[in-house]
Amino acid sequence: DENGQTVTQNISNTPARGSVSILKTDSETGAPLQGAEFTVYNERMAEVTKGTTDESGLVVFSGLTLGPYYCQETQAPPGYVPQGSIELVYLDANGKVVTLTYTNAPARGSIKITKKNSDGELLSGVVFTLYDTDKNELTTGTTDENGAVVFENLPIGDYWYAETSELPGYVANHNLMAARVGFHTAVDEHTFTN
Repeated sequence: DENGQTVTQNISNTPARGSVSILKTDSETGAPLQGAEFTVYNERMAEVTKGTTDESGLVVFSGLTLGPYYCQETQAPPGYVPQGSIELVYLDANGKVVTLTYTNAPARGSIKITKKNSDGELLSGVVFTLYDTDKNELTTGTTDENGAVVFENLPIGDYWYAETSELPGYVANHNLMAARVGFHTAVDEHTFTN
């Protein structure tokens, strides 16, 4: 000061910080997806933080110091195909929020039913009906020359099916049979014998 005395003053600087906001949606419907896990990495690809999307499909990573970050979906929501891309974001201003939108396609699979007679001969022309878990009819299909009918592009889940027509000389089995399209099962195969 002006009297020749030394004045000591502590000044602290608060690091500038920003945020990354991620929105996760269904690629077909645009609906928000809960349960997707995202990981944020620093420029050396070391994990900084991770979080899971809420019911509105959002996860926000706040309080990140300025600089480059990589964001990656590390676990898809149940019933969806993971998106493995890594996105580079750069936080370059205090209070900056970078928003990313990721989409996931529902995982799908098929159910294949093969119809044989008691002698092992493949039967063509047999109609099968596919039902949802509440036993509502979804679709029908007819076995081909290889005795097979395939119900394709089905969302992961449980289904019922039944033989709904009979060939001359055979008695149809109208009992409902369970089938499942699983995440790691491309085709759920069943053999139906009279």
